[in-house]
Amino acid sequence: MKYSEKLKDPRWQKVRLKIFERDEFECATCGNSKSTLFVHHKYYEYGIEPWDYPLNSLVTLCKTCHEEADEMRKNLRRQIALTDQDDLVMGFAAGLLMERDEGFKFEPQNCEQLLGVLLVGAQLRKEFRHAMWRAEKEFFKLKDKKLNGSAVEKLINTAHESEPII
Repeated sequence: MKYSEKLKDPRWQKVRLKIFERDEFECATCGNSKSTLFVHHKYYEYGIEPWDYPLNSLVTLCKTCHEEADEMRKNLRRQIALTDQDDLVMGFAAGLLMERDEGFKFEPQNCEQLLGVLLVGAQLRKEFRHAMWRAEKEFFKLKDKKLNGSAVEKLINTAHESEPII
C-alpha cells in the first residue's frame, strides 16, 4: 500500500483527529489555526505504520511550518551524512550532559536540537584536538628540561587555554 493510501486509512484518521484535538486545532510552532493543518511525524522508522507511532512523536503543524520542518529534516540528514562519527558521539554526549547538569531537555528526534548538538560535538572535538596539539607542542619544548612541578603545571594549563565554545 502506498503511503498516500495509508493516510486515508481509518486508523490514521483516528490518530490524526486525536493529535488535532490535543493541539487544539492550531500549529504547535506558530499558533496558526487559519491555514491547512498537517500532523507531522517528528521521525520515521522503517516498517512502522503512520498510525503506530507514539502520540508524543506527532505534532500539528501549519503548511508553512510543516514545509520548514521537512526541509530541516532533509538538511539534518545531509549534515549527519557529512559528519564524522566521533563528532556525532561527542554531540550526543554533550546533549546528555546538558540534560543532566543544566536541566536541558534532550530530544534526539527534535531536528533543530539534534543539529545544534551535532555542531556542538564537532566544535568540542575541534577544540579538544587543538588543546591536545598545544599541549603536545609545549611538552616537546619541555622534554629536554627537567619536568619539575611548575613545568607540569604549565603543560596542564596550556591544554586548557582553548577558546570557550559558547
